Amino acid sequence: MTALILMPFTGTSCWVNPLKVAIMIAFALFQRPALAVAGRIGEHLLPGVGAAAAEVRARLDLVYRHRLRVIAGFLINLVAWAVSATGAWIALRFMGLDISLWAVLVIESLIFALRSAAFVLP
Repeated sequence: MTALILMPFTGTSCWVNPLKVAIMIAFALFQRPALAVAGRIGEHLLPGVGAAAAEVRARLDLVYRHRLRVIAGFLINLVAWAVSATGAWIALRFMGLDISLWAVLVIESLIFALRSAAFVLP
């Protein structure tokens, strides 16, 4: 079981990685239109929500107006994640566990995804 978890996912990575990229691109493209739809739906359910959604959209437009800052933030976050995973890999090596850096990156990404989902769920 441990060998299955720690080996690189070469069989699925050929289609999973392009799928992840497509999901990220779709999120970036449809984030603002989806917010407009959510505002309209929210306005029907609770009057006044549309104004709040419009304010969120205006703030989001302000953020995306500075594309270099958004890209820089993404790259800084990516580097920080990779450095964190490398630190975990070094610690595991000092503990005597022979594990590949790729496996630690996969485990770190799963931990990050679970932590993000746990933040959203109360």
